[in-house]
Amino acid sequence: MNLNTFFDNYCENYKSLYPESEPAFDLKKIHSAKVALEAENISSLLKLKKEDIKFSYFTGLFHDMGRFPQFAQYK
Repeated sequence: MNLNTFFDNYCENYKSLYPESEPAFDLKKIHSAKVALEAENISSLLKLKKEDIKFSYFTGLFHDMGRFPQFAQYK
């Protein structure tokens, strides 16, 4: 399983466990994807190595993963 698939599955799991909060989880997923792309773009503009650009992307994608359980618990 690649990291994008892992992240998608992680998000879908929260949506299925808390269907009443699906819009909030969708918003967090979209936000994380946008941050990942911005991190990738900045890294590319800085002319970093390919593996560092990829690392930046996934750092952006995973930066808010702790917010999913936090939202599930505290809304």
